[in-house]
Amino acid sequence: METVDGLTDRCKIYNKMVQMLESKSVRETVGQHWKDWVCQKDTRLANARDLAKDRGLTRAEVTFYCKDRVPSDNLMEDTLLRITEYVPPAIVYSTPFGETWRAYCDSMLHSLVVIDRTRDVGLIVYTYNEMTKNISGQFVESWADKEKWCLGNLTLGSTLPLDVIEVCDRSKAMSTKSKTKTYDVHVDISGVRYFKNRKDGNADFTTRLVSKGGVYSWDILDVKIPESSCRKKHKATDSKRKQQWKEVAREAASDIQESRKPFEDAITEKWNKLSLLNNYSNAFSNNKIIHLKDLPLGSYNVMAMRETQTQFGDFAIPISTSKHTYAETCRTPRRRR
Repeated sequence: METVDGLTDRCKIYNKMVQMLESKSVRETVGQHWKDWVCQKDTRLANARDLAKDRGLTRAEVTFYCKDRVPSDNLMEDTLLRITEYVPPAIVYSTPFGETWRAYCDSMLHSLVVIDRTRDVGLIVYTYNEMTKNISGQFVESWADKEKWCLGNLTLGSTLPLDVIEVCDRSKAMSTKSKTKTYDVHVDISGVRYFKNRKDGNADFTTRLVSKGGVYSWDILDVKIPESSCRKKHKATDSKRKQQWKEVAREAASDIQESRKPFEDAITEKWNKLSLLNNYSNAFSNNKIIHLKDLPLGSYNVMAMRETQTQFGDFAIPISTSKHTYAETCRTPRRRR
């Protein structure tokens, strides 16, 4: 932004085709103008598009912020001509629309659809720009009535997989973190991957361009992703992607194993203690009781001891002999002073 002759202006330079493919407007982060870019005729944009198809179209916009004064024609012309000062010649280049489209398609790895089952709305995503955070796609109301048609005709075609994410509200509770009356919504999220196939095995799918007025209205116009580019992209990256996934899975398994180890050790320790207690309990409850003086002379393995109150004495000792697998229990009197 700059101020000239008391008026503030803002200059903006961008690739018009990319802007039409990736965004709807400055204030909206979801949308696109694929159909407008392809279908417009006899408009200023259409004329500029047709003249620039071999070199690409860069658009420069100037916005003047004024209240009571209107900028003169000379000021507007000078400002437009001065835009070239902001563009270094080293970054000026030409790219035909066809090459721009192929480069755009090379970034596509899958087709994505996000469905809000609670509100019956679907979002068809074509691309996502990580720098601008813009989503190229469109919302579809009353999704349940149009779901199969939209999945078959409005998603990206060719050999790209189709990923569907479903979101459904599970419960709503008043938030305790905010002083105002707000609610926390708990949602269930699930996902599944599909692949488009025809009965005859043909994988030649196209994407229909529709207007905002209605999903079923289109001008017999389909968009096809370059098949060779898509297949080459996937063949080149399949082995690399599999190797990456193996490494990710190996690291995740190692992390899970490390995180589980303390719990497994604690469970093992508690299980051993419980088994020992069960053995002691069985030794005390399942064997016959005799007095210590009635035991034959010999060596015995003492398993445990517990305090008790019987006619024989105050302690019970389960013991086992080398000849028997069961334990005989004896009681010994407490020493008295």
